[in-house]
Amino acid sequence: MKKVKNNNIYINHITLIIISFLAGLYLLGFDNLNFLNKNWLYSGDLSQYQIGWEFFRNDSWRFPLGFNPNYGLEFGTSIAYSDSIPLFAFIFKLFKNFLPENFQYFSLWIVLIIYLQLLFSYLIIFNLTKNFYFSSISMFFFILAPVFLNRSGIHLSLAGHWIILFSFYIESSNSKLKPMLRGFNLILSSLIFFYFTMMLIILNSLTYLFLLIKKKSLYKNIFKEIILIYPLLFLTMYIVGYFTIRPEDGLGGGYGYYNLNLNSLFNPNGFNFSGSFNWSVLMPKLPFNNGEYEGFSYLGIGGFFLLFFAILSFFKNIREFFISRKEILLIFFVFLALSISQNINFGEINILSIDLNNYILGVLSTIRSSGRLIWPVYYLILILGIFFIFNYFSGKKRFIILISLLFIQLIDLSSGLKQYYKGNQYNYISKNVFKNEDNFWNNLSFKITTLRSIKFRNQSDLYYDLRNVFLNYNFKKTDIVYLARYNRKNTALNNYKLIESFLNKEMDIFKETAFLTKDLNVVRNIHFLYGKNLFYYFRNNIWIITSQYIVKPNNIESIKDNFEIKNIVLNKKINFINSKNLNYGFGWEKQSRGLASDGNYSSIIFKIDNKNCSENFYLKLNVENYYNDIKGDFNLYLNNKILSKKNLNRIPLKINCDNIQNYYILEFKYQGPISLRELNRGLNHSKRSIILKEIEIIS
Repeated sequence: MKKVKNNNIYINHITLIIISFLAGLYLLGFDNLNFLNKNWLYSGDLSQYQIGWEFFRNDSWRFPLGFNPNYGLEFGTSIAYSDSIPLFAFIFKLFKNFLPENFQYFSLWIVLIIYLQLLFSYLIIFNLTKNFYFSSISMFFFILAPVFLNRSGIHLSLAGHWIILFSFYIESSNSKLKPMLRGFNLILSSLIFFYFTMMLIILNSLTYLFLLIKKKSLYKNIFKEIILIYPLLFLTMYIVGYFTIRPEDGLGGGYGYYNLNLNSLFNPNGFNFSGSFNWSVLMPKLPFNNGEYEGFSYLGIGGFFLLFFAILSFFKNIREFFISRKEILLIFFVFLALSISQNINFGEINILSIDLNNYILGVLSTIRSSGRLIWPVYYLILILGIFFIFNYFSGKKRFIILISLLFIQLIDLSSGLKQYYKGNQYNYISKNVFKNEDNFWNNLSFKITTLRSIKFRNQSDLYYDLRNVFLNYNFKKTDIVYLARYNRKNTALNNYKLIESFLNKEMDIFKETAFLTKDLNVVRNIHFLYGKNLFYYFRNNIWIITSQYIVKPNNIESIKDNFEIKNIVLNKKINFINSKNLNYGFGWEKQSRGLASDGNYSSIIFKIDNKNCSENFYLKLNVENYYNDIKGDFNLYLNNKILSKKNLNRIPLKINCDNIQNYYILEFKYQGPISLRELNRGLNHSKRSIILKEIEIIS
C-alpha cells in the first residue's frame, strides 16, 4: 500500500511538472523558454534583473554574499536591489564557470513559480476537503488568477505568489512543524523579494495574536519562535546584502500613490509592456487614480462568484475553516487598510485623504507600492469561496458548480490571456532593441572596463538607452543602473566630488573609464577644460568621453561644432525656463522654474562678440531663492575675479576690449547650500541655494 501511495505522489508531481511546462510555454513561447535567449529581458524591470545578475555573476564572491558593488559603484547595492531573485543568483553563481555567457535563469523561474502555485493551491484545498479531484480542479483558479499572471509579465520576482499560498498551506495543515515551516517560509521570502517578507511578517503576527487569544499559555512558545526565527531572518538579510544601504534609504516615496482602488477587485484594466488592455470580455475597464495599477487585482467573473460564496460562508452554518471568521475578518481588514492607504479612492473620485504624521508615513514608506498588499486577501477569497462550494453543496453538484465557474472564468479572461500567448508581453520589445551599425560599443568594451554617468541618477534615460549594450557587451563596472533602493547620500556627495575632479582637470578618473551623458552643455564644459586631451564620441544620442582612442575616425570633425561656446547677444535676455541648448556648465539642474543650483558650485560659459565690445558692460541676473524661507547666498566670479552683488540688476563687468578673451566663465560659489534631507523635509540630499531664471548683458 505504501509503495502504491508513493507512486501516486510521483505521478501527481510529474503531472504538475508537465502542466507547469505547458503553461510556461504558453506564457513564454519556445524562444523565450530557452535559457540561452535573453532578448526578451529588455523592457522595464526585466533588463534590471538580468543586468544585475550578470554584473553579480562576473564579480568575485564578497561579503555580504549578495554585495554587488560593480553594479552601482559608490551608490551602494546588492543583488537584492536589482530584484534579481537572490536565491537563484547565489545558486547559479556557484556554477558560473560551467554556464554559457548568455545564460539567464528567469524562464526557469517562471516554470517553477507556476509549479509551486499549482502545488500549494492544490495542497491547501486538499487539506480542507481531502478530495483529490476537487482539489485538482480548484488549483487552476490560482494559475489563471490575473493578479498572478499580471506580475509574470512585468515583475518576475514579484510573481512568486506561491510564498503567500505556502503560508496559508502551513496554517491549514495539522503539522507539528508549523513554527519551523513559518520560519523557513519567512527566511525564504527574503531570498525572493522583500514585499513577500513584509506580507509574511504581518500574517505571522496576526497568527500569533490568534493563538494568544485562543490560549494565552502559548505565549512562551510564541516567544521562542520569534527569538529563533527573526535573528535568522536578519542574518539572512545581512548575507543577501539588504543592509548595504542605510535604513533611511530603504524608504521610498509612493505610499498613498501606488495604492489600492476600491474598484480594483472588479476592474479588468490590465497592463504589461505591450500596453494597457482589458482582461475581461464581459466587464468594461474602470478608471483609477495615480499609480493604482499597482493594486490591480481583478477577480474575473468566476472569481466574483467565489467572492459571493466567501461572503455567504459568514452567514451559513458550514464546517470550521482553518481560521475562524473573526480571524478572516481581521486579516481582511489589516491588509485592506494597508493596501488602500490614507488615500481612499473609488475610480477617479477621492473619497478621503488623511494627513499622516511624518514618522508614521516614514514607516509605511517601506511598503510604498501598498496596492500589492491586497494579494493575501485575494487568495483568501479564492480559498474561502472554493471551500464554501465543497461544504455547502454535495455530490456531483459541487463539481458541476466548480467546473462551471472555471469555464466561465476562462471565457471571461480569454481577452487577457491572449496578451500573454507565447510571450506577447515581451516579444514586441525586439523591435525597439538598439541595432548596432558599427563596432563602437564592442571596441569600447575591449578598452574600457567601466561606464559612468557624469551625473548619477537612478533609473535614468541613460540606463534605458544602454540596456542592450549592457546585455550584449562585457563591461565590468557601471553606475548607470536601475535599483530598487540605493544610497541617496552618496549620490549627491559623489556627484559633487566628480565635478571637483573635472574642474581640477584630473586625468586619473578616465583610467579604463568612459563618462556618458546626454547633456551637451556638460560636454562643452568638459571640452572647455580638457580640450584635445580627451576623445569625444556621439553614439545613439549619447555622448561618450574617454581618454582612449576607440574607432577611426573618432568623429571629432563632424561633432566639433557642438563644442563651440555661443555668443551672448547684448541687451537680450536669456531665459533659462524656456531656452534650450544654453552654455550652462556644471552644478545646475534644469527645472520648470529655471536652472536650480546643485552643490557648492555652478558655472556658465559664454562669449562676447568683439565687434560689440564695450568697457561699460553690466550683468543683470534674475535670481530667486530655491527655498522661499531660506536665503540662497553666493559669491559671483567672472574669470576668477569676484563681482559685486550690491545690485543684481546692474553688476559692472570690467572687460579690456583691446585684449578681449574668447570666452568668459561666470561662476557661482554658494555659501551653505542645504538639502531637503538636512531640513527634514524629504530624503533628497542634493544641496540647493538658488534658481537662476534669466541673465542679460547690457551695454
